[in-house]
Parts: sequence; structure tokens; C-alpha cells
Amino acid sequence: MRSDVFDLDLERVVYPQWLFVDHESRIPKKGDWFLFRVGREEIIVSRGAKDQVHAFYNVCRHRGSRICLENQGHNQVLACPYHAWTYELDGRLRFARLMPEGFDRSDWGLKTVNVRIWHGFIYIHLGHEEPDDFHKLVSPLEPFIKLQGIENARIVHRGQYPVKGNWKLVVENYFECYHCQPSHPSYCKVHSQEYVLARGGGPGSAPEEALAAFETHFQAFKQKASSLGYPAGDFLDERGAQHLRLADRVPLRDDFKSETADGLPAAPLMGDFEKWDSGYAGVSLNPFHHLVMPQDFVVSFRFTPRDALNTDVELVWLVDGNAREEDVDVDRLTWLWHNTILEDKQIVEDNQTGVNSAAYIPGPYSKIEQLADQFVLWYLSRLGQC
Repeated sequence: MRSDVFDLDLERVVYPQWLFVDHESRIPKKGDWFLFRVGREEIIVSRGAKDQVHAFYNVCRHRGSRICLENQGHNQVLACPYHAWTYELDGRLRFARLMPEGFDRSDWGLKTVNVRIWHGFIYIHLGHEEPDDFHKLVSPLEPFIKLQGIENARIVHRGQYPVKGNWKLVVENYFECYHCQPSHPSYCKVHSQEYVLARGGGPGSAPEEALAAFETHFQAFKQKASSLGYPAGDFLDERGAQHLRLADRVPLRDDFKSETADGLPAAPLMGDFEKWDSGYAGVSLNPFHHLVMPQDFVVSFRFTPRDALNTDVELVWLVDGNAREEDVDVDRLTWLWHNTILEDKQIVEDNQTGVNSAAYIPGPYSKIEQLADQFVLWYLSRLGQC
């Protein structure tokens, strides 16, 4: 992929989105900070006074040096290693040596970044234009989120899966399940063949018998979930719209309570769940952040473009904040998506190698790749905006 196209991706598609960076529990104490990298930008995310979360460009206002050099740390102030300009945790310039008379420190604080917190998740916005109203953006997703108690959850595992491939190939792969049966044995062990075929969505997306079988299974699940007061179904589907938000809650394979090899829970029920209904929720705020949520844990997927041919993929697993260590089996709850994302990493890297060939011409989508097709249309619409 050409670097000039990647520059347009960043300007018109990536930076104008609310980008997920991490969970609040990564910076629990005042003075904690970490770096988030996207494209050519480095962002310092810090915990300041009054428990506030702040975000700034990692660029000293004096001569532009990087201020924070490690991936994370804990400091009472942020000091540039070049000329010792020193900043408060909220970005204000605290100290600058030997500056001329009339120098006003209040004019030289760190360049700030818009920050929002949603159920403990930290989002930032790097676009030049006024960001979309975050509350309006996330409010339709609330029915799928609030039961999980994510704001009080704790991280039990973090996995880094850097992919040597363009970010669009990573997202496109996530948005389709045409490849699931030949490529993901663990995923297909947890999810029925009918669901895998029906996942493309819409009439004609799969053989009629598969769609009918899944609909029967889904209606039984929906009745059970509704009797318990839990959401079920497609609450939000904006394929091809401005934000590409998606949210649903659907059943696992028969008799499976969680996304584990044997279908048995790997942790206690999260949040406000009181009984098992064998369902799980999927939420996409935008193409760069996705949540998969059985009732006993949450998997957060973060896809971050780094350059034209490299994408950072990070998965974070969370459980209920009150879950005891002895009641959480980390190996079992990470089994499915650790294996699946490793398979996806190989798929995308092989895909990128082929796409790099002069012989490559895109082929037509299958019936069950409708969402991947809609993602491409969404991307082209965003890229075309001036």
C-alpha cells in the first residue's frame, strides 16, 4: 500500500474516530501513565489529580522532543529529558529553566487530546474537526454493555498480536465469517455451523436450511433471555452508515454457557447477571474497537494502524471485579480468542503478501461477506470526505 494513501487513511478515516486506548484499571493511581501509538502519533494517557484521566501528545512544547520514553510508568510530574521542561499531570507547564522575561508558562502546556470514559474504557479523538457527540454515539449500545459491569471489571490477561498487514485487511477479516469454517476450528467448536453460516446477515446470506435452523435456535434463546430480563437480538445495525456501529446478543452452541472449549464457565457471572442463558453480546463502536462478551468475561479487541503495512492488534480479557482469583481460569477463558487471533494473524499476513502482487485483482464477495462489503463502502465514503 502506498504511504500517501495511508496518510489519507489517518487524516480522513482513523483520527476522526473515537479511538479506544485502554481500560481505566491500567492507570489506577495518580501519577500512572502509559503511551498509546497510532500512525505517527504518540499519546500520553495519565491519571491526574481528582482521579481525572488526561491525554496529551508526547511532544515537548520547547523543541519537540519526546517526553515519555518508556511504554508506561509512574511520575509526580512529566519531565522532558532534553531541556528539563517539566509538566503537571494535567499537562500544564510547571517549570522551564532560564526563559526570558515575559515568558508565560500558561501559554506552553502540552497539546491536549479529547478524552472520554465509557464503562471504564478510555477513548481519545485526534481529528482536527469537532468530534462527534460521544454520548449520542454510545447511548444505543448501552443495553448490551450495562449488564456486564465493565467499569468495575479487572483485567486478567493482555495479549499483543502485531500483524504485518494493512489495517483494512485486519478489519475486513474480523467483519466476515466466510473464512471461519476452513480457518477457525476452535471458533467453530463453540459456535454452531448454522450460526457461522448465518453470521453474514440478511436474506440470501447463507443456505435457507442453515438460516432456518439458526432462527429456530435464536427464537428459543430469545424467549429464555427475555424471561430473565436480558437483551437478545439485533439492537443496532448501521452497516454502511457514518459510524458503522454494531451490537447484538445471540446464543452460543446448544448447552454452552461460555466461549470455552467445554462450554462451561471460566469465571463467575459478571455485573448484574444472575443466571446463565447461554448468550453472548458483540459490540462494535467503530472498526477499531470491538467487544465480545459472554456472561463470565469480556474480550476487548483493539485494531490500531501503525503504518501502511503494520497493524497493532491487542486483546484484553476482563472479569468481574469481585471475582476471586481461585474462581477464574485464565487459560480456559483466553483459549478461544487467543487461538483464533493467532490464526487471523497468519491469514492476514498471507493475504497482505498476495495483495502486494502485481497480479492481484479483487474478487467478488460471497453471500455471507455482506458486512465486509459494507465496511469497504463505509471506508470509501469516509475517504472521499474533504
